[in-house]
Amino acid sequence: MDILTNDKFETKEITELGGLQINFGKVSFEEFSQFNAISISVDKQFAPFLASIKPRTSGLIFAFDCSQKNTWEYTNYLIHSMWEKFQLPYVIAVMNFNEFTTISLDVIRYQLNIAEEIPVMEWDPVDKTSVRELLKIITRSSQKPKPRKTSGILDAVVEKVMA
Repeated sequence: MDILTNDKFETKEITELGGLQINFGKVSFEEFSQFNAISISVDKQFAPFLASIKPRTSGLIFAFDCSQKNTWEYTNYLIHSMWEKFQLPYVIAVMNFNEFTTISLDVIRYQLNIAEEIPVMEWDPVDKTSVRELLKIITRSSQKPKPRKTSGILDAVVEKVMA
């Protein structure tokens, strides 16, 4: 979030979802400044929130820290279950890739069971080029314009967050 928003984001807790914390802010890259970025933690119930913002969501970025081998299995589960539930375009952004000399993006793709057509890229948060590429992939993958109105229990929260 700090890279995408130039460290200008807010954190909000949604009590209706058991204290789910979200970070939100405007993307600070000029050519993408019409986009909002939302970061959610997967340690609380997040599916109802994602369902309520789905109509306005361009895609998902799965930030995957490949140096944490103990999280690979859960990441695999999370990616596939979220795809089945929400069917939103997504990209796998592999962090800390440069820490390994014996692993490739193809190995990560295989281990996470990611189809060839799904983008998997190295994400160096310091490299503005990789951040721009990540945003380009998500916007290219977006299949259709999203309506501005949402429905459901979290309308007021979503409208405030996305404003």
